[in-house]
Amino acid sequence: NKKLTIAAGATTSTGTVTITATDNSVDAPDKQVTVSATVAGGNGVTAPSDQTLTITDDEGTPTVSLSLSSSSIDEDGGSTAVTATLSAVSGENVTLTVSAAAVSPATSSDFSLSTNKTLTIAAGATSSTGTVTIAAVDNDVDGPEKEVTVSATATGGNGVAAPSDQTLTITDDDTRTVSLVLGSSSISEDGGSTAVTATLDAASTEAVTLTVSSSPVSPTVSGDFTQAGTTLTIAKGATTSTGTVTITAVDNEVDAPDKEVTVSATVTGGHGVVAPSDQTLTITDDESAPTVSLALSSSSIDEDGGSTTVTATLSAESSEAVTLTVSSAAVSPTVSGDFTQTGTTLTIAAGATSSTGTVTIAAVDNDVDAPDKKVTVSATATGGHGVADPSDQTLTITDDESAPTVSLALASSSIDEDESTTVTATLSAVSSADVTLTVAATAVSPATASDFTLSTSKTLTIAAGTTTSTGTVTIAAVDNTVDGPDKEVTVSATVSGGNGVAAPSDQTLTITDDDTRTVSLVLGSSSISENGGSTTVTATLDAASNEAITLTVSSVAVSPTVSGDFTQNGTTLTIAKGVTTSTGTVTITAVDNAVDAPDKKVTVSATASGGHGVATPSDQTLTIADDEGVPTVTLALSSSSIDEDGSTTVTATLGAVSSEDVTLTVSATAVSPATSSDFTLSANKTLTIAAGSTSSTGTVTIAAVDNSVDGPEKEVTVSATVAGGNGVAAPSDQTLTITDDDTRTVSLVLGSSSIGENAGSTTVTATLNAVSTEAVTLTVSSSPESPTVSGDFTQAGTTLTIAKGATTSTGTVTITAVDNDVDAPDKEVTVSATATGGHGVAAPSSLTLTITDDEGAPTVSLALSSSSIDEDGGSTTVTATLSAESSEAVTLTVSATAVSPTVSGDFTQTGTTLTIAAGATSSTGTVTVTAVDNSVDGPEKEVTVSATVTGGNGVAAPSDKTLTITDDDTRTVSLVLGSPSIGENGGSTAVTATLNAA
Repeated sequence: NKKLTIAAGATTSTGTVTITATDNSVDAPDKQVTVSATVAGGNGVTAPSDQTLTITDDEGTPTVSLSLSSSSIDEDGGSTAVTATLSAVSGENVTLTVSAAAVSPATSSDFSLSTNKTLTIAAGATSSTGTVTIAAVDNDVDGPEKEVTVSATATGGNGVAAPSDQTLTITDDDTRTVSLVLGSSSISEDGGSTAVTATLDAASTEAVTLTVSSSPVSPTVSGDFTQAGTTLTIAKGATTSTGTVTITAVDNEVDAPDKEVTVSATVTGGHGVVAPSDQTLTITDDESAPTVSLALSSSSIDEDGGSTTVTATLSAESSEAVTLTVSSAAVSPTVSGDFTQTGTTLTIAAGATSSTGTVTIAAVDNDVDAPDKKVTVSATATGGHGVADPSDQTLTITDDESAPTVSLALASSSIDEDESTTVTATLSAVSSADVTLTVAATAVSPATASDFTLSTSKTLTIAAGTTTSTGTVTIAAVDNTVDGPDKEVTVSATVSGGNGVAAPSDQTLTITDDDTRTVSLVLGSSSISENGGSTTVTATLDAASNEAITLTVSSVAVSPTVSGDFTQNGTTLTIAKGVTTSTGTVTITAVDNAVDAPDKKVTVSATASGGHGVATPSDQTLTIADDEGVPTVTLALSSSSIDEDGSTTVTATLGAVSSEDVTLTVSATAVSPATSSDFTLSANKTLTIAAGSTSSTGTVTIAAVDNSVDGPEKEVTVSATVAGGNGVAAPSDQTLTITDDDTRTVSLVLGSSSIGENAGSTTVTATLNAVSTEAVTLTVSSSPESPTVSGDFTQAGTTLTIAKGATTSTGTVTITAVDNDVDAPDKEVTVSATATGGHGVAAPSSLTLTITDDEGAPTVSLALSSSSIDEDGGSTTVTATLSAESSEAVTLTVSATAVSPTVSGDFTQTGTTLTIAAGATSSTGTVTVTAVDNSVDGPEKEVTVSATVTGGNGVAAPSDKTLTITDDDTRTVSLVLGSPSIGENGGSTAVTATLNAA
């Protein structure tokens, strides 16, 4: 039976049609059968779509396996072959595409896969054909073994699954060497340090960690250095270490050989890198070799049993002992029999600075008078790290036989300025050697060498075996006319011979003076002006003195002069010895006053000291000339500017007091255009300045006379005539200003306060509330009031003038509207002006000009992106446009309404608001109407789209739009299989039919 029937009004079929699979034993892919039908009836329903029936194969699928010829290969040229096998034969070829993936940290650069990546197992076979190889890629980087995952995708074999992955290991063949590096292999003991770092000969893929240690090499000890830090790290892929290890020398004050430190390290990581070789650090000693010095307990010993001990010292400690072998040698004419030496060796132990051991040198006495003897003490040094021999020391053996003394004598110890004396010498005892004396004569200050002469022969001789001198030496005084004290001359002598006899004591020779002197005071000027005049006081001698003279100067007022009429600066004058004029500054300065008086007198005197008793000088008289001229008189106004109803007081002052009254008669004169009627002068016009006073008495006033005429300020000249005051001159005039108190108001006037946007204009004029005696000039400006802008109007002209005596302006200022095509509210312009002249008239108040807009309101329209949409998910977008720009944004609120029999469930609306910005004509914002699908076959539906409007300066709502939703429902018949897949071994399925809707 092959027929199915769907009764009228039903959606499922009756009748039975069955398809049954036929089994076999061949493994094959699933089989497919196309089930179709032809149709009759159903008001012309079309034939159903075909159905596919699958007959599944019941033979199991074999499994495929990958294998590697070697699962581990060497990095250096190793490779492996990839093959595949099937667990059972298949009736279809199996194709495998092999791939290899690096397992981190391995990368794809660590191996290569052969160009051929395909293995094939032929139908009926179980082993693959084709060659696929994987080869390791060698590198110089030390790293762990690498792993590669070998996998394959499989096609064919009737759906055989991909094989399990295989793992290939690539063994690393690189090793690394780590080295320690010292920043400096030699550092100074005095704070020197070195950094310890490490390097690898090539990068490793595993970090290397070094633990650094440092140990002293004997005789160095651990206290000779410090180590900061122990760990260094060489990161994987790097060859230089990070981390800080520093070895720093510890200073000491002991001279020693350089020290050595062994720097070593243990290592972990780096795939088993071995520990580095040790490094040797040298610490250089910074103590220079010390110096050794010999010392004598006494550098001079007496001939009679004296002795000295020889010792040695080091300038600094040494780590090695110093041995000195001491010797002593006679310095000619000393001989070795003049002394003895006991001991020769001194030792300075390591770490010490002073010697042990005893070496003594003793003098050997004799009865011979002789000069002192000299012995050189020296030593050779060994040890102390090569310390140098010390410098020699000199020992003096003093002779103990005393030498005789020599004395000088003067034939006369005091001589007159024109006399002389003879010099002789004697010994206290005879000597075995001649004594020679060279005589010298030296002036004792204030005496000078020019005050005496010494004879050409200056030598006295005391022969060996005698005690008195031979030879003639004389000293003669030199006469002069300079007054001075008695002079002294020191007579001395140097001595040679006599086995070292000492020089004699000096003798003093006195030369008596025979001169006297007179001192005088001198005034630079004997008469000075009272007004800052001054004179200097000096002093002179009639002839030079060889002793300085000091004068103390004083000045005394001679009545009726008083001490306040002058000042004295300085009191001391000095006439140095040998000169006749004084140094030092004494100044007498007149003190000015404002009082007219006769000339003043001052007595200048002085006391004198020094100059070998010079007498006090005679007094001098200084005249101070009076300098007061006739004083000047000055007028003053209590106020130099008064209001039209104000007044001012006139006073007078003298520049200095006068001994006679001053009388002033005041007058006031109008300065054109002012007139005498603009003010009044008080009945009293007299001011008096009494003798001895500088200010006036009496009251003189000037009062302004008020009026109601606006005019400029007025000026009055105030003057005076003068009598008395010993001929005082009339004062300078004063100017009185009378300020005007009448003010005027200026106003702006617009020809029209409102003008049309389309070329409308208005004139600006100005008026005064009353005439002024000075012209008024106005500078007119116009400014937009927001949202009005300066481009909405123009201004022609800026200046208006109201002439003096007039109340209306001349000049032309015009404001004209500038038309545009934008609908906007009326615009406003502020018209203002600044004013000058008019005796300070204030600026007028501003006015407002209105520019009326002439654009009619634009119209807004709705638009649909599509006026007809499909029921099955169709949508349309709603937009809006303006017919012309508006200066105000337009906001539309959109709504969609179903037109019966359409219902609200037939569509949805997304968004409600559209905006047309000011100055734009197209809307922004998104409003969408979308159809809602159903399964009912029906007629097309309609939706009314409308909007309400705000803004746009009152734009009207747009006309509605109609949206049509087209119906998309039709009927379809379908075949249905009870099971789309049946078993090959007797499986079956039923075939039925359905309609998608009744």
